[in-house]
Amino acid sequence: MRLTPAEVAALLACARALFTGAWTMELFGSRVDDQLRGGDVDLLVTFEQDADWRQALAQKALYLARVKGQLGEQRLDLLLTTRQRAAEDPFIQALGDRRIRLGEGTDASPAESPCTEA
Repeated sequence: MRLTPAEVAALLACARALFTGAWTMELFGSRVDDQLRGGDVDLLVTFEQDADWRQALAQKALYLARVKGQLGEQRLDLLLTTRQRAAEDPFIQALGDRRIRLGEGTDASPAESPCTEA
């Protein structure tokens, strides 16, 4: 995996600061392969509940801005879904096991973190 522990921590901290409910974050795409170089950071965040997914959709631009503030100029693609939608999505199904779980969120309300400020 071509992300540093600090980068993973920042990605998760910003998600925990903005997203509610139970979710998992996974890395997919070229950054999963240690043999490749470059590439953007492709993230898949899967929510348990539809309401939390909808709230995250509303926070997506803010999440991307705050992550950019933490990590600098890296290209970041963020795919938000629910477990039910993921089971029916051909793209997500095609990823198979070419994903790396980075972490999760379990709290009903956002946590305090360096990402709480823009």
